[in-house]
Amino acid sequence: TSMGPLRGLDSIVIVVDYFMENSVYYIVMEYIHGTTVKKYIQEGLLNLLTTVKTIAITVEYEEIIVM
Repeated sequence: TSMGPLRGLDSIVIVVDYFMENSVYYIVMEYIHGTTVKKYIQEGLLNLLTTVKTIAITVEYEEIIVM
């Protein structure tokens, strides 16, 4: 896909696969060692609503590229 140029950037996680099984959608991403988003939210370093909106926009963008 056209996401190739983004590989290797520290802030971009590579989506390896995605699928639906038993009416549940799954995304398989590369593992990156470090602090989790959950921990950042718990420590007040990220706002939950802003984070969810950012993830939704990213997933929508990826869908457009894959189609």
